[in-house]
Amino acid sequence: MDTRTLLEKDQERFQTRLAQADTPEQTVTEIEEEMNRILLQYNESCTDERLSQAALHAMKTARASAALVNSGGEIRVYERTPSGNSGKSSGSAALSKPFFGPLAAGAACTAVGILLYAMAPESIHSFAAALLIVGGIVLFWAGTRFGAGKAVPLKRDQIFESKPDPEKIYRHLHTLLTVVDQTLEDVRLSGEADSATPLLTGKEAGIPDEELQLLRGLLETAYTQDDRDAGDASISDIRFYLHKHGIDVVDYNVETAKWFNLMPSKGQGTLCPALVREGTVLIKGTAAAGR
Repeated sequence: MDTRTLLEKDQERFQTRLAQADTPEQTVTEIEEEMNRILLQYNESCTDERLSQAALHAMKTARASAALVNSGGEIRVYERTPSGNSGKSSGSAALSKPFFGPLAAGAACTAVGILLYAMAPESIHSFAAALLIVGGIVLFWAGTRFGAGKAVPLKRDQIFESKPDPEKIYRHLHTLLTVVDQTLEDVRLSGEADSATPLLTGKEAGIPDEELQLLRGLLETAYTQDDRDAGDASISDIRFYLHKHGIDVVDYNVETAKWFNLMPSKGQGTLCPALVREGTVLIKGTAAAGR
């Protein structure tokens, strides 16, 4: 049973646990525990030691990536004041300019009326009383209008907490386990190829094992070095020497893939050639097989 199937069987319980997680840290813990559970169940049904070890390493990598869930930053929301407001007022509203003039005029009328009524001759008391009345009306009107004005909110920061989406986490984990299952399948097929492909020793090929391993290392260096002229010259010399002993230096292709250990990579090609004698591999090569 593959790891994706184990996750699918536990989907409802896993998503419920994720929904109950109150913090990103708790979410990471739930993901790690789920992967530990999947690894345990996988190994209980796996009888191949190579697959068990490969699953262990793959799930370690997957668990390490779970911490990426807890990588969110702050979300800042700004409430902006109108352009005429500097935002530095300590009150809940700024002074409304349209009503400042009527307030001042009403106060002036009232003050003049009081002075005239107290100090002027009795003949203009009626005019002073009129000023008092007008000033009072203007003050009352401007005051009520100013009081009815809406408060202008000041600029301030607000920080919001967010919780990961259980459904998205499940889908991403399912995709991750798809890659894990593909890796385990490659390991399984590689094991079958190893058991189906007999290996000779260097001694049977007429070259000591130590010398064969040394030549193989030189070939690997030549295949990967930056100076291609020098590398190609080394490959040609080693290829000629091994050919005199009946050993072929074989590059990777579809037909020779059984003689290579394959590595996932964006590119494709030979990283180190295989050494083959009369159709039987002496030392398997290494190749990038693409993704």
